[in-house]
Amino acid sequence: MTRVINEAVSEAMSNYDEKLINITYGSSGKILSVETDSVKINLLRALVTEKINEKIKSYSEYTVTISFSNIMDDEIVFGRFPSWRIPASVEPNGSAETTVKSSLTSAGINQSLHKITLSVKVRITAMLLISTVDVETDTDICIAETVIIGEVPSVFLGKES
Repeated sequence: MTRVINEAVSEAMSNYDEKLINITYGSSGKILSVETDSVKINLLRALVTEKINEKIKSYSEYTVTISFSNIMDDEIVFGRFPSWRIPASVEPNGSAETTVKSSLTSAGINQSLHKITLSVKVRITAMLLISTVDVETDTDICIAETVIIGEVPSVFLGKES
């Protein structure tokens, strides 16, 4: 699933030329503000979600090989049968859920790190012959990161603990 997520994000980001962050400078060249374009970020989020869901649907049905003793699901039977393999059809069913997170953290003396992260949660249910298997994958992907550098003071006394 992680591969599906990474491929979908790569496709979406490579085809998305919009600026997600706008930096405003003052007359002296100093940064006055860092503004995120929430409309463009939400469009990217929707595009990533759509790409992931398309990829999940593209795995519409495939065949796996299951050992006969695994089908019996009984500890007594494991290893007692020859390695007969039975082809089984798997039908994946699932969807992706994405959310955007923004954080501002200290990155040094008078420096801040602004980071926008796309959190992706994918839930898949694979339907086998006589059972279902649920798989859930969570991952965070950085879609924008900006270091904001302020003026460094001539004297730094440190932080109080």
